[in-house]
Amino acid sequence: MISGHLYHDDIQGTLGTVLSGATSWTLRAYRHTGIVMPHIARNDVFTIIFQMPHRKKRNSALDGVHIHFIPMAAANGNIIINYSWGWFNPTGDTVPDTLPNNGHTAIALTTADQYQLKLANLITGISSPEKEAYSSLLFCRFVRQTTGDTWGPGEIALAYLDAHFLADRYGSYNELTD
Repeated sequence: MISGHLYHDDIQGTLGTVLSGATSWTLRAYRHTGIVMPHIARNDVFTIIFQMPHRKKRNSALDGVHIHFIPMAAANGNIIINYSWGWFNPTGDTVPDTLPNNGHTAIALTTADQYQLKLANLITGISSPEKEAYSSLLFCRFVRQTTGDTWGPGEIALAYLDAHFLADRYGSYNELTD
């Protein structure tokens, strides 16, 4: 903590999709840039695992998980993203068969958004993990839904996902403890 203030910081994690099949994202270059990005269509699955840094304020909620993306189509409407998430400590926790928390988010887009880098909250107000340890892991799974999607079949290019947290320190004094 510097001068009695808490500061927001962000963390990026390991991004993935399903192993194979129709719900796997398509990797392709963004337009003609040569930059390869996942392109998310309806029903595609994308996942991320965040490991929290030691500078995260213990027992504090996350501000949220955000998506940075580029709409590839010119259309008006909402895309719907279903999500599930769960916290786990780095040692000793059993990861269940399904993640314990779920919901959905609608992201409004217009024709003017095509090819613009956009930012949207996917999950907000994520409570702190029970019995939080240093390096706690947040597992998140997302599915772009067909049901309720009024934006259409166009794809979004996924730049990255990140989570914002409150930082109150430079890190832990010892490797795993204060």
